[in-house]
Amino acid sequence: MKYLSPFFLLFLFCTGCIKTDSDNIPEHLAGIQKLTVYDSDETALYDIEFNRTQVFEESNELMFGRISGVAVDESERVYISEFAQSHVAIHVFDNDGSYLYRV
Repeated sequence: MKYLSPFFLLFLFCTGCIKTDSDNIPEHLAGIQKLTVYDSDETALYDIEFNRTQVFEESNELMFGRISGVAVDESERVYISEFAQSHVAIHVFDNDGSYLYRV
């Protein structure tokens, strides 16, 4: 009995220190291979900054469904293909972001 106490304390210590990353990963991300999870207390090595480079024309009449692709031609016109339940369309924007037409 006197040998049981040290083993029990060692067991409690070891199980209390074990941290599984899968407990902190959302279910929809758990299946990603080569996923590295960092503790939220760690300092980031790099900063990511997003800069707006282009704003496309807005209109109450122009609404996108599901965007399925984006392409740019040699004249720097932007083509955005849209897939919605009721239609499929390609929207064309000029290189300054103004809306040209829909195919």
